[in-house]
Amino acid sequence: MRRCFPCDDDRYDVKLLMGHLGSLVSSTSDSDIPIRPLHASFYDFLTDESRSHDFFVDASAAHRNLAFASLQVMGDSKGGLRFNICSLENSYLPNSSVPDLEKRVEESIPAELSYSCRFWGTHVGSTSFESPLAKEVEAFFDGERLLWWLEALALMRSLGGSAVTLSCVADWFLGHVEFTHVSDAIRD
Repeated sequence: MRRCFPCDDDRYDVKLLMGHLGSLVSSTSDSDIPIRPLHASFYDFLTDESRSHDFFVDASAAHRNLAFASLQVMGDSKGGLRFNICSLENSYLPNSSVPDLEKRVEESIPAELSYSCRFWGTHVGSTSFESPLAKEVEAFFDGERLLWWLEALALMRSLGGSAVTLSCVADWFLGHVEFTHVSDAIRD
């Protein structure tokens, strides 16, 4: 997912860095699980520039980068969202009737795409409004990507989060008249 970040000037070896932070964050040994601080005070420390100095993390900028990266991952022509992503033979069967669905999901929806599908709206909603990101979100709603996203969520048994994601993104657009058409389309 890192390759999709909008800037290249802050690249570093995440695995090496996380290996040394095992007492402060969870999931340092499993790259498929999002990393989370073990205690809220560590998050508070990192996001307070007056306390953390060189270790400061601008949460809004991090969310912006993750939003851009998530939208890029989902839009990638090679490993992103696409029609019939799990190559199901029959679209009339409910997902619960597909015998090897979990295996197909695991093989067809890589971890970065799964993460992107589930959390892109949270990242968009957690950053301040900016036109370049708004244009990326607008592009997400053009064409078939929205339908492919819903299909992927359903296959991952995460469709329930789609309403919250859409509401969060629609709220993010509020007050920006040049994108009213996007907000209106989301709410429809």
